[in-house]
Amino acid sequence: MEWAIPLQKLEVGKVQIGESQYADKSIVPLAYFDGQNNFSNLNILLPILKVKEFDLSSGKLLLDLKDHTQFEAKMNALQSTLLGAVFIQQQHWFNGYNYSLETLQKLFKPIIDNGILQLYYPVQKTDASIKIYKDGKWYSKLEPGLLQENNNVRIMFRIQGICFHKNQYNNVWSGKFRLQHRIYAILIK
Repeated sequence: MEWAIPLQKLEVGKVQIGESQYADKSIVPLAYFDGQNNFSNLNILLPILKVKEFDLSSGKLLLDLKDHTQFEAKMNALQSTLLGAVFIQQQHWFNGYNYSLETLQKLFKPIIDNGILQLYYPVQKTDASIKIYKDGKWYSKLEPGLLQENNNVRIMFRIQGICFHKNQYNNVWSGKFRLQHRIYAILIK
């Protein structure tokens, strides 16, 4: 069973940034420490949001936060905090790098931009671990027409960490990075 922090209860200052893990993809994992509870993963339960756009071929899912300024501000604060951590830690994580904050902002692929939260549903994989609930029925895979524009949804997802893009030829950080995430459950209203 996975625990998730409702976005309205999330405190950005309690997000813990781990040590960089080097592999094919370099990632810095995230956790959440809330005094008595230590969550080894940063699982977030979103409030009910409207689907602005969903592309079944790519899995790109855009959620509208424009009418939810409190939630938008919280996600922006989290994103800014993690961007600042990359700025501060880049020399430690990637020996010799010293990008300016402005350059890092340009190289960063945001998860939230202009009131839109951008997530990805892994449509290329048949992943039965993602649960979808609609009209009193559970689905173990995404069927065509199940998730559509203007649906009201509540999503539980994990921000696995800060993922760094490496040049495929020399395995060196390209300067580009993003927040790696994974959707675990979708409730469609």
